[in-house]
Amino acid sequence: MNGSIDFSRPFSYFTEDKNWVSKFVIGAALGLIPIVNFFVGGYMLRLIDSLPQEKNLPQWDDWGTMFRNGFLLFLTLFIYAIPALIIGGIALAFLIPAVIAAQKSGAVGATMFLIPVLIGLFAMLYLLIIYVLTPAIILIFNRNKSVGEALNVGQVFELTRNNFKNIFMIILVFWGVSVAVGIITSIPILGTLLWIAAHFYTTLVVANLYGQLDKIVYPGIGVQGTEAVEPT
Repeated sequence: MNGSIDFSRPFSYFTEDKNWVSKFVIGAALGLIPIVNFFVGGYMLRLIDSLPQEKNLPQWDDWGTMFRNGFLLFLTLFIYAIPALIIGGIALAFLIPAVIAAQKSGAVGATMFLIPVLIGLFAMLYLLIIYVLTPAIILIFNRNKSVGEALNVGQVFELTRNNFKNIFMIILVFWGVSVAVGIITSIPILGTLLWIAAHFYTTLVVANLYGQLDKIVYPGIGVQGTEAVEPT
């Protein structure tokens, strides 16, 4: 797939909006509260739709639609995670008798420990694959805000394969930002305050990257299959 991503713009683009501080504070506050943070997921999708042409951040409005889209996105990603949860449960089921066996016979227990360890490694491998597929899952979901579309595994793999270079770079940037956030938020006292802002900042960065990728994957196509309107 042709097209490249500007990896420098995502870190500061939102400051071009004269009202970015108030919008940032709202997002950071909502992101702290479980379930309520579905609004942030919906806001991220709205950002993806508006970027990279729109310079201003979207307004915090149409709350019902934002919550619905954020919840459906969470549901989609949770469904993909279910196999890992099942595999993890199986590993735990084997771990308990392994612990009991280890108390009776160290050699037998050590051998039995291999079973849950191998199953756990398989679960981690599955989660790693889903992690790589996540950008494609989000973009496909965002096209029609459809869980069913996003669960089309063949389409997800195809999008990932055709745009693997850009997706791989997005993952590297996300890891880099996450490491930087982890270091900064480890500062005593000040780190707690920075942590509140850092999570929404990461959302803004990732949304911009996804927005750019979206326009590469779906050039000239607006959300829900409508033609994109050229800015005047």
